[in-house]
Amino acid sequence: DSRIVSLRRVMLRRLREGLGEPPQPPRIYVYSREVPEVQELTQGASFCGKGQWGMEVHIHEWLLASSRLVQDPEEADFFLVPAYSICMFEGGFFNLQKLDSMYKEMVRSLPYFGRNHGRDHIFTFGSGMSANVFRSWREEIPESIFLTPETWLFNDFPDQSEPCFNTWKDIAIPGYLHRHEILSLVSQAKPLSERRHLAVFLGRTDPSRGPHPATGEADVRGAIRRLHEEG
Repeated sequence: DSRIVSLRRVMLRRLREGLGEPPQPPRIYVYSREVPEVQELTQGASFCGKGQWGMEVHIHEWLLASSRLVQDPEEADFFLVPAYSICMFEGGFFNLQKLDSMYKEMVRSLPYFGRNHGRDHIFTFGSGMSANVFRSWREEIPESIFLTPETWLFNDFPDQSEPCFNTWKDIAIPGYLHRHEILSLVSQAKPLSERRHLAVFLGRTDPSRGPHPATGEADVRGAIRRLHEEG
């Protein structure tokens, strides 16, 4: 039984750690040609690799070049399911209904997903929509790991009252910044000795990005903008 094999491997790794051997970074398998939808959802890397959403492309490419990449899925601790979904949507390739259908088909075709109910499968969601770009995620991948820069509610979905992000399993990561954007931020930064507050922000502060209708909470972006205006 694959679950027994998986449990045995975990126990053996814990045993090795107890014997004083240094812990090893996890091994990653990246899905590719075995699932047709992965091929469809990872088109146009050069186009999709720009802006905040570009993190979906760059994480995919970084793991493909990683020393922890394995070619044998039986050796993997985690499985990356690459998809540039927000780019596919904003670029006009697929609408949200089509993306939902493609994701469902993809997830149900992943050969190792069911082994641990998807808990060892990683999905990247690079936009403010987060996992809501896949509208059926709560039914299809509720226990999987999400890598995303967006951890709270998104104003374009006023009907949502619970964020996609779960602190018990998901990981907040930065959106992609091009080198010129990083240099621009650095050039505008004051020396630490001159700062009353330490913050960095890159994004929109117009009214549409104010408090979410379901929460009525503080206008965080507006507060950051006012700090900037006050110097």
